[in-house]
Amino acid sequence: MPQGQGKSGIRQVAPAAQAPNMRSAMVRHTRRRDPDSTKKVRAKPHRMSQPAVANTKAKLRFNPEPSIRLKRQTTSRISIATQVVATVEETVARPSNEFMAWVQDEAVPAMQAAFEKLGDFFHGCDYRQALRAAPRDVLSVYLAAIDHVLGQDDGWKRLRTLVKELAVAFALAVPRPETDLIAPHLAFFQRAAAMIRKRLGEDGEHSRARQRDIDAAVRQVIGGAVDADEVSDLFAVAGLDEARLDILGDEFLARVAALEQKNLALETLRKLLNDQIRSTERSNLVRSRKFREALEDALARYTNKAISTAEMIARLIDLARDLREAQRQGEALDLSTEEVAFYDALAENASAREAMQSDTLRLMARELTDMVRRMPKLDWTQRESVRATLRRNVRRLLAKYGYPPDLAEGATALVLRQAELSTADGA
Repeated sequence: MPQGQGKSGIRQVAPAAQAPNMRSAMVRHTRRRDPDSTKKVRAKPHRMSQPAVANTKAKLRFNPEPSIRLKRQTTSRISIATQVVATVEETVARPSNEFMAWVQDEAVPAMQAAFEKLGDFFHGCDYRQALRAAPRDVLSVYLAAIDHVLGQDDGWKRLRTLVKELAVAFALAVPRPETDLIAPHLAFFQRAAAMIRKRLGEDGEHSRARQRDIDAAVRQVIGGAVDADEVSDLFAVAGLDEARLDILGDEFLARVAALEQKNLALETLRKLLNDQIRSTERSNLVRSRKFREALEDALARYTNKAISTAEMIARLIDLARDLREAQRQGEALDLSTEEVAFYDALAENASAREAMQSDTLRLMARELTDMVRRMPKLDWTQRESVRATLRRNVRRLLAKYGYPPDLAEGATALVLRQAELSTADGA
C-alpha cells in the first residue's frame, strides 16, 4: 500500500497540513485512486449551502447590544411600543436591576409618544373634566368623547390601536414618575373604549387574551379602570336601555333619531342592522343578501361623502323598518320561517313573480320545505348523489307548477343553497 494511503484508498492528510482558516473548513479537496486505474481522480469539493453560509456570516456580524438593535429598527413601520416588547425577549439574560432600568428607559419615551398620538386623536374634544371624577358623574363627557371617536374615519379601529400601544408602554414604564401624569388619561381612554366595545364591538376584532394581560398590568396602577363589570352601558347612558333592540321597534328608532350624538346614533343603527342581517343569513338567504347589499350601498355613499350624517341616519332607519316588515312577511302569507325562505328564493326574479301567482308560489314553498325535511339526517351537503337527487326533484317541482323554464336553473341553484343553509341551521 502506498505510503500515506489508508485502507479506503483515501489519501491521508497530516494534521499539520490541515488549514485552520474558514475557507478550508468550507471547501476541502481530497484525492483518491480509481481501483481499476492508476490515474488519480479529483473528488468533488464539499461546499456549505447558501443558507448555512449566510447564517455563519450573520453570526460574525451579530451585535449583542439590544439598544443598538433597537435603534436600527426605528425606521421600520413597527410601532415603538411593539419594538420594546419584542426586544424584551432578547435581553432576559441581563441582570434583573439593569434589565428593568433599561426597559423603563426605553418604555418612557415610547409611552410619551403614544400619549401624544392620542392627544392628537382627541383634538377638539375636551375630556379633561372627567380625569379626576367618577365615571357616573361625567357620563355626558364620555358620550361626547365616544361620539368624537365614531365621527372619524376608522375612528374605533384607530382608538383600539392607539390605546393598546399606550397601555403596553405604560405597563413597562411603571413605576417611573412619568407615568403619574398619564395614568388618569389612560384610564379615561380605556373606559371609553370598553363602553364602545361592550355595545358596538364586533366579535373577534381584537386579541382578547393579550388585551386582558395588558389590562391586568395597568389595573395595578390605575385601579380597575378596565374592569368589565364596572363598564357603563353605552345604550343606558344614551337613554336606549329600555328600548326593544331585538325587533328595532318604532320607540327605539325614535330614540336613536333624537340622540344629540349623531355619530353614535349612526354607529348604533349600523351595528344593530348588521347583527339582524347576520342572524337571517341561514334562515333566509335571499332576504339577508338583499338587505346586506342595501346596507353596504348606504355605507359606501356615506363614506364617499355623497350623503350627510343626518341623511345616513334616515336611510338606516328606513332600512330597519323595511327589515322589520320583511320579518313579518310569513304571518301575512301564513308561512313558517322555512317556507318563507323558499318562497323568497322562488320569487327572487321579478319576471317569475309576474308569471306566477302568489298562491302557487306558497304551495311550491310548502312542498320544497317538506322535501328538504325528508332528506337524510346525515350531512347530505357532502354527498353529491343526495344533492343530485334533490336537484332533480326541485326541477320536477318547478316544471309541475309551470315555473318559467328560462328562470328555472337560477331558482334551482337558490333553492339548493337555501336547503343547505336550512339543514346546517337545524343541525
